[in-house]
Amino acid sequence: MFSIQEVHPHSSLNLLFSENGLNFQKEKIYFQEQFLKTAISEKIKEMKLSNTNQRRVIIEELRKLKSHPTAEELYCKVKRRIPLISLATVYRNLDVLSEAGEVLRLEIAGKQKRFDGDTSPHYHLRCKECGAVEDIMPEGIESARENLEHFISGRICNARLEFDGYCRNCYSALKKAN
Repeated sequence: MFSIQEVHPHSSLNLLFSENGLNFQKEKIYFQEQFLKTAISEKIKEMKLSNTNQRRVIIEELRKLKSHPTAEELYCKVKRRIPLISLATVYRNLDVLSEAGEVLRLEIAGKQKRFDGDTSPHYHLRCKECGAVEDIMPEGIESARENLEHFISGRICNARLEFDGYCRNCYSALKKAN
């Protein structure tokens, strides 16, 4: 006898055989990867873009990373899976995907562009010490955004708010030094 947890985009799939207690980790990973590939392929079709293997892998790798990589950093990850891909292809796809709203392009004057696979509403903290970018969602900021949207009454299509400060690691190091 076995049980299968409900498959949901934000939950993991666990296949457990209660008879012998084996946890099929390989199957779990395989099904998660297949689910992600299917979801990404469907999203690319919705955007009316060609569903190339390169584009799908670029999105998959970007969504795995929480470090907000530069195009070059992402290229190094993608190249492990597609050895013949060029840096120009990664740049071109990131431009197309950011124009389509599938990835976020983070731009600050004088800094290299970074990319974010998480397009949900959130904000960023850029570390003054090491340059790392972290996702943050300060308490109460959502109501401030909603108030501004109401005040501006639909004239704003998109907004980005980025904070300068210290990442967790640099902040801890500064506290220890003082």
